[in-house]
Amino acid sequence: MEPRGVARHARLLAGGLAAAVLTACSATGSAPAPAVGTDSATPVTITALPTAPPPEPGPSPGGARPSTGATATGARGVTSPAGADLPRLDELTGPVEPGTYRHVLEGLGYEPDPPVLELTVPDGWSVLPVGSLVREDDAVTISFWNVAQVFADPCRWHGERQLVGPGIRDLAQALQRVPRRGASEPTEVELDGRWGLFMEWSVPADQESDRPGSFVGCDDTRRGDTLYVSWTTWPNGRQRYHRFPGEVDRMWILDVDGRRLLVDAQQEPGASAEAIAQIDAIIDSIRFVG
Repeated sequence: MEPRGVARHARLLAGGLAAAVLTACSATGSAPAPAVGTDSATPVTITALPTAPPPEPGPSPGGARPSTGATATGARGVTSPAGADLPRLDELTGPVEPGTYRHVLEGLGYEPDPPVLELTVPDGWSVLPVGSLVREDDAVTISFWNVAQVFADPCRWHGERQLVGPGIRDLAQALQRVPRRGASEPTEVELDGRWGLFMEWSVPADQESDRPGSFVGCDDTRRGDTLYVSWTTWPNGRQRYHRFPGEVDRMWILDVDGRRLLVDAQQEPGASAEAIAQIDAIIDSIRFVG
């Protein structure tokens, strides 16, 4: 039996909820993302989107996540002290064995030099077709982003979006400008020696939803899905969708050797203390190796 909401969850993630490693979808020839630079001195520019809806998200590269107990595609997780022989998490799909993996963040616009990290995955987690980590009860997800633009109103995402400057603080300030998200003040943080800013926000608890991933009164796709969308990514414009009112994002905006990387730890309402502790353990285990 599949965990609740798996098919819907995988479809949204494949469409852009967690475009962490899109090995099945190549870049569309867009210019590479800018390197991290000095934070902009001027306010972030607000530009209007075209009147037509944004391009429809692509189909899931691998369909719904396999049910619990299914065999993952690819190598198994076996911790290697040297690190060089670790299996590639971004090459797996489905439930994975607990262990330490190498994760190459390809498909995010960092080419030809994408960040490479190692992290330790506990029991009960899976890799979705887009390369994001999700716990098998769907309550928590970890994804990696190269953010290009932040929607001024996540419910009215056919409207305006903020063009984000190249700095770490530029992105944090753009997120803070979004109304009704309850964004926290950014605080300085280090993750494996990489400086950055940490902040939290959430989907408004009173944002009406009729089913997971569908928000009443929000802009819709050509398929008729009404979505709540936070940002788009380099280089392919994939978008960060949400599933539930009250959903919380904890975000680490990091300078990884001159590349801005957002690590997003999402938790749904009612996520257990155990699930949240597992998120913390995965984040704490991250080591940047490239």
